[in-house]
Amino acid sequence: TIYGYGATIKVVNSTLIRSMLYFGSETNIEIFGVTFDMNMSNQTTYSDATASSFYNVGVYCNASSNISICDCKFTNLYNDSIFLYQCTGNIKILNNYFFSPN
Repeated sequence: TIYGYGATIKVVNSTLIRSMLYFGSETNIEIFGVTFDMNMSNQTTYSDATASSFYNVGVYCNASSNISICDCKFTNLYNDSIFLYQCTGNIKILNNYFFSPN
């Protein structure tokens, strides 16, 4: 369980990253009250070689179950804020704020 209490996680450079938070084959993931600032204006743009992959995602969950992402902010989005792949169980995405300037 991650309680942000208003804390901000911010991408600070132009390096391609998979995600700010990655969970693989995890159970009972809970994220509350975190601000994810993707810092879009400083991110590297996709090339033809990287366009088919997912990069610069806020929260990436792969083959995980029972996920709650609540009361978070996703700002200056470059790509996907939340990406769930082959996830099962009880999934709650509640009371989040999403903003991208473009």
